[in-house]
Amino acid sequence: MSFTARFKLNVAHPALWKLLRYRMFSTTRKWLDKVPQQFEEKDNGKYGLTKIYDCYENELISCEISFISNMKPIYRKVAVLKDGNYELSQWTLPSTLAEQKPNIDNKKNLAIEWEPTASFIAFIGGAADKYPFLKGDAKVEYLGPTEIVGDYSRYLLRVANQKKLKKYTIKYYGYEEAYTSSSKERPDNAFKDIEKFIQDNPKGMVNIVGHSLGGWNAAGLTSELEKKKICTVNLLITIDPVGVILSKSSADRRVRAQIYFFMPKPHPTKWLSVSCDPKEYVLDDLVADLGGQWESYPKKHATIFHSTKYSHADFTAIMREKINENDSCESLLIKELEKVK
Repeated sequence: MSFTARFKLNVAHPALWKLLRYRMFSTTRKWLDKVPQQFEEKDNGKYGLTKIYDCYENELISCEISFISNMKPIYRKVAVLKDGNYELSQWTLPSTLAEQKPNIDNKKNLAIEWEPTASFIAFIGGAADKYPFLKGDAKVEYLGPTEIVGDYSRYLLRVANQKKLKKYTIKYYGYEEAYTSSSKERPDNAFKDIEKFIQDNPKGMVNIVGHSLGGWNAAGLTSELEKKKICTVNLLITIDPVGVILSKSSADRRVRAQIYFFMPKPHPTKWLSVSCDPKEYVLDDLVADLGGQWESYPKKHATIFHSTKYSHADFTAIMREKINENDSCESLLIKELEKVK
């Protein structure tokens, strides 16, 4: 294949890149991207480029531009050229998308809204949440279980029942059960459960919520699911994620826990991350700092990053705190569940 295709998107403000994703589609080869991709930002964020795709001559290619919100995706035709000049395949995102009306004749802007048929939420607790933090993990004294995240998962289950939401599964895991390389035998395995859920529900929605070490592993699990082509996680929520020091990338073998070896680099459809900067420094905050608060990468790459004055253990309060003018992590999570009709 000596022909190539590439698409250029112009935007009014660089902040929009956190909300935009794309996938290329061929009428003969179908989706060229298994999961939504991030644009490569250029000229200080004034425009973004897709990857370069090898194509056949006269192959029909389109670019699906999607948003990390409830807005419908937009489709634009992409030229297949021998020289691959992307200037011939570009579009400017309008300042108001309300002006964009579907064109059924040429399907350039025709939006096909994804309607999930079922939802799965994995709640992943941190150290000593579901299981005691015992010998074999980091060398600390006996702790837990506290079930901070477990209690919240049961609360959300009651909310889902009261709202009469449809076709949902809510499951609670220890951070040890969301680590695919773990050699320890645990009752549950988040990766296998999600894999089975997607097999049974190909159009199912997966949401993952993690706290502390569970936040690091929630991000790691999100990456693993994408790498192994199981699914793209719809919504990832990491509450004061910890793991920079305790990860296996730490040089000190004495402080390694059952979390992902390298720093996770997840690409969910939406990512909400909250970091604790408490008014009063208590023991839980010290424990989090000893594990290595994971802040710099989420701050740069999360869809919404929020700093809270709550302490590390205040998981429920953090979930309910507003992270923008209208919504909390909890309210945004419930909105995702309500998409299943």
